[in-house]
Amino acid sequence: MVSFLFLLGCMAGMPVQAEDAAGPTTVARIEGRPIHCAAEPTVLERCAAALLALLRTQAEHAYIEEHALYATEAEIEAVFAYERAFRSHDRLQRSRKLLELEARLASGPLATEERSRLEAFRTVLARLARYDADVDAGIEQLDVLPRETAAAWVQQVKLDVQLHRRFGGVIGVRASGLYAHGARVHMLRQFVPRKQIEWLDSTFRGAFERVLGAAPTITYRGQQAEFTPFWLRPIPDSYMHD
Repeated sequence: MVSFLFLLGCMAGMPVQAEDAAGPTTVARIEGRPIHCAAEPTVLERCAAALLALLRTQAEHAYIEEHALYATEAEIEAVFAYERAFRSHDRLQRSRKLLELEARLASGPLATEERSRLEAFRTVLARLARYDADVDAGIEQLDVLPRETAAAWVQQVKLDVQLHRRFGGVIGVRASGLYAHGARVHMLRQFVPRKQIEWLDSTFRGAFERVLGAAPTITYRGQQAEFTPFWLRPIPDSYMHD
């Protein structure tokens, strides 16, 4: 297996030991630094995907800096406000669901499978309720979203909005919302030549072009793209089902 760290080592000019029995070959050089990868096709594909991930991160950072798409304090606070509101909403919803389960379990006979399922769910909710109480008492520490993560989320949305406005293209769908897949590919195609890549293996270059040009896992088919981030959307009234 060729890891992302493997490629990071190559990019940094560090000595790299391949994990593949077939042994590595130099498949490309980036700004004079070699990238080594075993010649086996599936390994080359993984190398190409890891290289793409690295270049995408660099391209995004460069574009954000070039166009000053930095997260403002107000934008970061909006993320934290959503996190606080969601935690409060989630806690209230779990409390209500726990009371409901207690009532259902005490209401009368239930099928064995149904009772087992409800009891298992009750156990989970009861454990979370104890954790909430421990947080309130100062016994447990609440995991707080790092500021750097909140800023990165904001910058990614601002990047998607500007890229799609500028380049258009196909839009992808992921759990957090829409993203400008085609526009990001366009950005990368402009960025890659700046890295002075010397392709030494045509198969590896072909694998890189395939992963670069791949369609999104889920394509948005709607008429009007809406990049509003999840933290600026209403919290769903209910998302918990037993």
